[in-house]
Amino acid sequence: MPIPQKSLMKILICLAVVIIFAFFFNIQSKNKVSRLNGDIVSLKSEIKRQEILFPVYLDLKRRYEAEVLKELPLVTNKAMTQEEVNEVTRQIEAAAMQANMEPQQVVPDPATLAENSGQVVVNCEFFGPFFNVRDLLKGLGGIPYVRHIEMLQMQEALNGLVVKMKVRLSVVTEQV
Repeated sequence: MPIPQKSLMKILICLAVVIIFAFFFNIQSKNKVSRLNGDIVSLKSEIKRQEILFPVYLDLKRRYEAEVLKELPLVTNKAMTQEEVNEVTRQIEAAAMQANMEPQQVVPDPATLAENSGQVVVNCEFFGPFFNVRDLLKGLGGIPYVRHIEMLQMQEALNGLVVKMKVRLSVVTEQV
């Protein structure tokens, strides 16, 4: 029995819609595949670049760590008596002048001098170029009584930088 013409037209129209749908779907998937291939190529080139640069990175990191360890003074933290506080303030001023920073104020905090906490805070203010702050911090790290820097504040000023900090020192407290 022959297929009626109306049914044949409907079948052909449905077949055409399916073919058109498959054609557009195929184009989209080809575009997606080509985009993914481009991503793969760029990632492979990035991986090759990283493989080439990684040994250079390791060498630079090793050199940097060796320089930093050679450059920083390794001191043990020790406590001082309250009478030695004035000597340490002079050491802090000397570290600042060695770093080409001008000490504006290096004064122990009277409130921490009175309490027997085992620590004294020294309020410091220095003036100088920004690039000398690193040398100042290295110099402070070389003072064995410095426990840590509690506060560091930098303000831009005319012809330089004002650096304010609170340096906490270890002090031997008197046993009652």
